Amino acid sequence: STQYIAMVLHSKGRLSELVDKQMPNEHVVMKQAKIILELAMRCVDQSPTLRPTMSEVVSELERISNWI
Repeated sequence: STQYIAMVLHSKGRLSELVDKQMPNEHVVMKQAKIILELAMRCVDQSPTLRPTMSEVVSELERISNWI
């Protein structure tokens, strides 16, 4: 599954390989994509106590959306 592949890549520090190669390779876009992927991985953590709250997710997404 995609989640399994993401977990394996994340454990190897290669999560950025999930980013669509058609996306602009601008530094800011790639940094945003990496943060979003890392946030997504935290959201699906097997341990509920390690998952961010929805307000934390919203705050993080709002923070990086201001970079544009």
